[in-house]
Amino acid sequence: ARSAELNGYPGPRHVLDMASELQLNAKKMTSITAIFNDMNKQAVAIGQEIVDAESLLGQSFSDKTISEETLQEQLEHLTSLYSQLRQTHLQAHLAVTPLLNAEQLAHYQVLRGYTQN
Repeated sequence: ARSAELNGYPGPRHVLDMASELQLNAKKMTSITAIFNDMNKQAVAIGQEIVDAESLLGQSFSDKTISEETLQEQLEHLTSLYSQLRQTHLQAHLAVTPLLNAEQLAHYQVLRGYTQN
């Protein structure tokens, strides 16, 4: 989610790790924790699908059952999974950003080393 991070869209895990420095109140903590937990649950599930699909691709080559058609199908499936994984992470950044005020967003950038005071 580097593209989000570097452009002012904080990640939920980092925000939670910096909760005291960002002076997050209980309501924001609860909301951001829920965003993180949802993202994490989805990412783990998609990650397992990726591992399985990569294993199937490798096995198709190993047992010599791969064809141009199955290669294309498997790669399209993997592309979709990687896209879903990236979307899951980036959506979490989008969801967290409006929960922080301008001061918190600016301080986050400093804490992460993206800008200076």
